[in-house]
Amino acid sequence: DRFAKRFLVDLFLFPFRYIKALGGYEFGDIEIFWRQHNLNVKRFYHLYSKREFIKDVKKAGLKIIEVKDIRLKSKKRPDNFFVVVRK
Repeated sequence: DRFAKRFLVDLFLFPFRYIKALGGYEFGDIEIFWRQHNLNVKRFYHLYSKREFIKDVKKAGLKIIEVKDIRLKSKKRPDNFFVVVRK
């Protein structure tokens, strides 16, 4: 969920990154460092809202059977969404 507490700083900084990238980002895009095997690599993520996620799944031509969310670190907002789909 793009509004999860741990991503609020990234959402606040988004307008500045957008200007810096000259339009290369859209709302919800962030980069998170991935540290493994002595590597420190930026990984791109797009943080979906539930509405945006469902819209993109439908746009891909998939029929949504079930939509669920999971709360791991936050009690108020979902940390992740997942869908069961049929083609």
